[in-house]
Amino acid sequence: MDGGAWFDEWFDIENHGVSIKREGAWDFVGALHFLSDPEQLGQQTWLNVDFGSAPPRALLWLLGSLAETRARAIHIGGVRS
Repeated sequence: MDGGAWFDEWFDIENHGVSIKREGAWDFVGALHFLSDPEQLGQQTWLNVDFGSAPPRALLWLLGSLAETRARAIHIGGVRS
């Protein structure tokens, strides 16, 4: 699993927006809404992801990519303050 391939698959690089109107109804695009640059804080690397309307397999793919980096721990939670 490649992090670059993950980004290409799930990020709305062409900025189509978070939803599209089709036949009078709004459909979700199925893309991430936000992805921060990685931030190094001591021995930890922080990444902020808003999965928006991306399906659950986007998270699973990201976790697989992170596992390949030999990360010792992954914390999933709310916004860091």
